[in-house]
Amino acid sequence: MKRRMRKVTALVLSVGMMLSMTITSGAVTIDEAQKKADELQSQKSAAQAEKDTLAAKLNSIIDQMNKTQEELSAKETEISTA
Repeated sequence: MKRRMRKVTALVLSVGMMLSMTITSGAVTIDEAQKKADELQSQKSAAQAEKDTLAAKLNSIIDQMNKTQEELSAKETEISTA
């Protein structure tokens, strides 16, 4: 009985050690984490640049709309006075 218990205990400990080695081998290194951070920063910069470009286009469209609205009001005034 003692002999069997020792074998079972040894087996359980062996499996536990193997699993712990497998789990720690999946850890991310500092270089990998830094590389991922740099990649995310690059994506953030690209997204910011796109946002700025779209904001500039939106402002241009709004200016055109305002100009067109002023022209329309002028034409309406001209038509109503004619």
